[in-house]
Amino acid sequence: IRERKKYDSSEVEENDFTYEEKGFENYDGLYDQINNLDEDIQTIIKLRFYEELSLKEIADIMKMNLNTTKSKLYRGLNILKISIKEEELWNA
Repeated sequence: IRERKKYDSSEVEENDFTYEEKGFENYDGLYDQINNLDEDIQTIIKLRFYEELSLKEIADIMKMNLNTTKSKLYRGLNILKISIKEEELWNA
């Protein structure tokens, strides 16, 4: 343990590097795609991912059953996934 070098945090700050996750592309039209969904699904997705609320909090705000909130969220995410893939095919 004594032989280990102490970590110097200034070394990390001096190295200017950016992290990019491979296979992930920023999709600029995502917000537009979300706005094309049903209003309640839009609201759930926006509250979950933009406002970072829990599903329980969203269910309380929307005055819905928690399981209904979950199923609408996942249905909306699947619709988004399909529409984004279709758009990528058309733009390719």
